Amino acid sequence: MKKIIAPLLLIFLSALLTVIWFHKGLMFGGGEEGLPFYNLSNHLRSMSYVWNESQAGFDMVIFLPRIPYFWVLEKLFTLGISSVFLQALTFFTLISTGCLSVYFLIKETVTDGLTPFLSSIFYLFNPFSMVQIWGRGIYAQFFAFTLIPLFLLLYILGIKRKNLIYIILCIIVSIVFSPAFVFPTQILVLWIPVILYSVFHAWINRRSKREIIFTMGFLVFLGVFWLLAQAWWFWPYIRTLGASVSKLGDIEYNLGSLRGISRDSSFDVVIRLIHKFQLAGMYGNTYLSFPFRLISWLIPLMILFSINTFKKLKYFRFYLGLLFMSLFIVMGTNPPLGFVFEWLFRNISPFQGFRNPYEKAGILLLIAIIPFLAIGINKISGAFKWIILFLICGLYVWPMWTGQFAGGVKINPWFEVPSYYKEANDWIKNQNIDSRVIQLPLNPGDGVFYKWGHSFQGLESGEFLFSNPSIGRNIALNKNYYNVLLERFGVLQKNAFGPDPDITKSEFRSENLYQELGKLNVKYIVLHHDLDEKLSGMKTAEETAQYLGKEKNIEKVKTFGLLDIYKVKLPEEIAHIYSPDTKISYEKINPTLYKFRIESATKPVKLYFLEIYAPGWELVVDGKKTETHSRVFSYANTWKIDKEGTYSGYIKYMPQDFAKDGAKVSLITTIGLGAIVILTISKRLYEKYK
Repeated sequence: MKKIIAPLLLIFLSALLTVIWFHKGLMFGGGEEGLPFYNLSNHLRSMSYVWNESQAGFDMVIFLPRIPYFWVLEKLFTLGISSVFLQALTFFTLISTGCLSVYFLIKETVTDGLTPFLSSIFYLFNPFSMVQIWGRGIYAQFFAFTLIPLFLLLYILGIKRKNLIYIILCIIVSIVFSPAFVFPTQILVLWIPVILYSVFHAWINRRSKREIIFTMGFLVFLGVFWLLAQAWWFWPYIRTLGASVSKLGDIEYNLGSLRGISRDSSFDVVIRLIHKFQLAGMYGNTYLSFPFRLISWLIPLMILFSINTFKKLKYFRFYLGLLFMSLFIVMGTNPPLGFVFEWLFRNISPFQGFRNPYEKAGILLLIAIIPFLAIGINKISGAFKWIILFLICGLYVWPMWTGQFAGGVKINPWFEVPSYYKEANDWIKNQNIDSRVIQLPLNPGDGVFYKWGHSFQGLESGEFLFSNPSIGRNIALNKNYYNVLLERFGVLQKNAFGPDPDITKSEFRSENLYQELGKLNVKYIVLHHDLDEKLSGMKTAEETAQYLGKEKNIEKVKTFGLLDIYKVKLPEEIAHIYSPDTKISYEKINPTLYKFRIESATKPVKLYFLEIYAPGWELVVDGKKTETHSRVFSYANTWKIDKEGTYSGYIKYMPQDFAKDGAKVSLITTIGLGAIVILTISKRLYEKYK
């Protein structure tokens, strides 16, 4: 009973926290994530391909790691299970599994007794977890909270017990919690402690050549099969890495961002696991007060207090090495080794993903600090031990206990989408038209405030609220057409989201709004009367309605609650794929594959494909790639097909093939590893009961 009390308490605490957060039946919405749980079918469909259809399309290979977990959720969602319940279940699973992983990790590598329990409590309730994991509302951080300590625990158990089954378990949990890899930097964050442990284990067994060979072989074996099992997202990411890095922007711009962010990540800040700007900015001036500053210094004080005891334990050097390595990363360009980090940032392209190193790798610092802190607190006798625990894990992180952990006192993350959104979406979807919707008033940025009964402030969420592809925010990649629309509505903000293209001679520019919307295949407008337009720099809904009322070929056709639906009357020939020269019929197979047929062409045909131009789009006729790929309307794709008569072809986004090839490798690897597990268990059962 004593052995299971602590794990049961952790499970109870995780359930209690989940109930506190979700007791009103509201959905959680992280400001930077939008509303992925609102309609899980929509979200799964949009993330299952390397091309995202929203905002006229863009490459989104980094969302592929979400597929396995959200595939399971979507199946439950289609059975009628509430998305709020599924979200609450996700939070409970991540919290409880993360805490239990830390509990058994510390128990296995440090000491028994109260220290593992204190470590797991602190892992959940600390300034970094509150602000940078749960507070950011980013699912990659949520899943990393669970995956990283669990992966490390299973690896250590495999090394200690010399059992290859733990390799398979490491791979399985990497698949289950793969949404962590939406941040590609989490690959490095996951493997740093594993590699450090391998070096540590080889060092303490340096007199045993056999042990060293086994340890390094175990690491390589895991690395190879981990890559094979993750191939469904890792392979397309690697194949498109050059394009992905180029989207990060200019190196000097990124370096400037890194230097600016690093100023808030000096040693005295990160060693307390705080973030001065976000604490004070989101959670109020209380965190600037002397008492709360004093509480934050209890963390490094307990670390110092633990060293004399901890250094006598076997795994002290491993956690000390992890502490130094994580400090090097999270401090960015700060001294003493900031110049080394800056060199890596300049010369190794993937390192540009660490523009905010404290956010991305701070969880390693947290895991490194945990045993120091727990041992330090455990050394204190009497009531003072529990007072310190309450101050750090209770009072200082009180927003976590009240559900105000994301957005603090300024932004409410708990929302409920009004029913009229479903009514509007169902009506548009029932028109059975392959077209886009555009959200108005037009948003000059990417954030909005929805004035619902339980409001939401964060990423503009048309792509989550509507099944048809939506246009409604600035994503930097859509400036060739979006800036023209912003200029038309008088809300263009110069150089927002990076440098602006020259739109003075844009082919997208038209005399009338309906003509510009036709070039985007937009046939429905959703006018919102439930937005805080002033906060986002928009025109008001009333001003926008007046503007639309004066436009040709645009008329209001429906009203659902605070949403007005306008229909754009476009010429019959305009569609997602069309030609100004002849009639084209087409079939959309998926967002990356379209089949088309051209009837009775009497001359070479110009074909227009109204997705954002990308070199990965290819048009094939008679098995041959058409080499005349160029831009039309300054943003979209066009090809000139030098062929007459009636013929068929297809348009394909070729990087999707990398995902297909990777998925095959992942499936074969997973089936093979599963067979090994089944055979191993069967053999052991046979030997036991024969």
